[in-house]
Amino acid sequence: MTVMQNRSNLANNEFTVPSHGLSDNEKDEMLKKIVMKNEDIAWRVLDGEVIIITPEDSVQHYINEVGSTIWGFADGKRTVQDIIDLMKEEYRENIEKNLVSPEDIENDVIIFLSELSSEEKKIISLENRE
Repeated sequence: MTVMQNRSNLANNEFTVPSHGLSDNEKDEMLKKIVMKNEDIAWRVLDGEVIIITPEDSVQHYINEVGSTIWGFADGKRTVQDIIDLMKEEYRENIEKNLVSPEDIENDVIIFLSELSSEEKKIISLENRE
């Protein structure tokens, strides 16, 4: 799995991002969810990139530097919206230079977290607040 490397505005400084495919209501609901890392996975940071090993299939998943920043913000306390806001702050200089738009950052985070929380990967879960 290459997360965000081949399709991310943040990673490639392109200006087209695939749509996250969510309706406005689904997106609004997702933004409120808490991002929880799966406690059953093994992961390490190596040279600024996260390597995740999923226990079911022992597959190594490499997450690039941008995805690794998102991964670092996923502390089990922050919502998807919190992470988007932190990523906008992290990439403020790129936004100011028009290298990436705030909308692209939002799309990238949603796509990335959706991919990690998919039924086939289950690397993270998106939970309702208690």
